[in-house]
Amino acid sequence: MSLGIIRQFQKEDILRISKLADSVYAADALGNAAYVEWKHLKNPYGSIACTYEVDDELVGVLALTALPLKVQDSYRVAAVSGDLMVHPKFRRQGIFITMLRYLFDQKTEHISLAYADRSLRSATVRGVVKYGLMKHIADIPVSLSYPRPFSAIQALWVFYGKVTPSNVARYLGYIVHVIFITVVGRLGRMISRLSDAGALPIGEKKVEVSEMEALVFGDEFNSLWREVKGSYPIAVIRNSEYLNWRYGSHPTNIYHGFRAVQGGAFRGYAVLLYTIRGTLKTAWVVDVFASDPEVEAELVKCCMRRAEQDQAHVFTLFRTKRNKGFSRRLGLVPGWPIRNPLLVRNLSTEISEDFLNDPSNWYLTIADIEDWA
Repeated sequence: MSLGIIRQFQKEDILRISKLADSVYAADALGNAAYVEWKHLKNPYGSIACTYEVDDELVGVLALTALPLKVQDSYRVAAVSGDLMVHPKFRRQGIFITMLRYLFDQKTEHISLAYADRSLRSATVRGVVKYGLMKHIADIPVSLSYPRPFSAIQALWVFYGKVTPSNVARYLGYIVHVIFITVVGRLGRMISRLSDAGALPIGEKKVEVSEMEALVFGDEFNSLWREVKGSYPIAVIRNSEYLNWRYGSHPTNIYHGFRAVQGGAFRGYAVLLYTIRGTLKTAWVVDVFASDPEVEAELVKCCMRRAEQDQAHVFTLFRTKRNKGFSRRLGLVPGWPIRNPLLVRNLSTEISEDFLNDPSNWYLTIADIEDWA
């Protein structure tokens, strides 16, 4: 391993990080100075990042994301899997593990735990678990649908490329899965369209969902969080401070927000994001939070309609205990072979290991764990 200097991220590092990202990873988020500034200098919950230098050359960056987290009845700050970059000439030398250990050993008082998923690439995940830096407690399931005809075939081509002897079995398994998803999805959407357009009866009241003209999160979001937070043992704190920073001020992503009202009262929201990979356009429900599952179902249904209207090829959201009941009704089925390993590290003596390592206690949406979202 090359001997280098590791230290905390500083404001003066932004241009050096951008230069490294531009020269090594043309499309990496760290190549955008505004993104780095938003994530670390404007993040109200602090910065969790370090750099690695060899002979005065910046060769590595590990930038985790600080997020507010509710753990039982206490409020914490979590370090969440974020941006990782190591220069190709210095890979496979343990630089990432060194940087991660450095961040964990800083004894930062306001950081209570860390969690990560597949955004730390598969080889990196294996290393993190192997060296005991984090514990793999579960896999986060994903729900999918294909709104457009033949979009599943397009997705297959983008992700796996040409058919070869080495991937023919994967192709065949995926094709069977796609047929299942397509049939169930079509039936689910047909049933969904038979319900009232834009509203679902709950008792004598209906849920009305509308698109937000601007991503501004006010006091009604604080009130909803205070009302509903007791239903979530571990969850990102969804108050106006967090939401306005996370979505309202993001320098690169273009989000579409939806709000649900029932009986004149605000009952939930959802955030939709599109990504494009080659010719494949994917719609992601990066966040959804509601007073009850039926309100959440209406929010997801509205996102699906918007994705179909915008000609998305794939529609995706994390599968949770709350949406499991209505997902198939909306034509969403478990995605396979997508695997999102949830890794956890307890950095506080005040949090029970057993409680933290129980996956049923966690409520995670895509934006809670994916740095690109």
